[in-house]
Amino acid sequence: TLRLDSLDLVTGFPRDVSAPGFSFDPGLNAHVYQVWKLNETVSFGDLSLRLTGATLSVENEPVTVPAGRDVSHYGLRFSFAAQEGLSQVQLRCDTPSPCGGVMSFSNGQAIFTNILGLAEIPKQPMVIRVEDVWTTAKGPWEVHWGAMALQK
Repeated sequence: TLRLDSLDLVTGFPRDVSAPGFSFDPGLNAHVYQVWKLNETVSFGDLSLRLTGATLSVENEPVTVPAGRDVSHYGLRFSFAAQEGLSQVQLRCDTPSPCGGVMSFSNGQAIFTNILGLAEIPKQPMVIRVEDVWTTAKGPWEVHWGAMALQK
């Protein structure tokens, strides 16, 4: 008998325009430590993410962009409302280039944050896409099996 109390699942989306996403316009004069209050919903399947804010910061750890090189960068931190069963979200952007992703993390309370690494402060609107979503499905589930009889 195998018993599972929960199951962690990862849903990946294609790296094209069909992936769920949202538009973000930093404005012409974005600056480090600027905070944007947001209230936008990104829906896909049975799941919806509620975007609550963004912050521009200077990041100490460089991220690797898809081209494979590290960039000295700024971090664009997107915050989402927590919801049961949702543990992580990986975001990506296509422009400005380069734009690298850093795994999201939870602050253990009502939000979790995903950081996009940017080589420069953004000055134009950008489309942010959801790349992967980690969810936990609560159980319990049980599977019973037995050894197969050997045939002669």
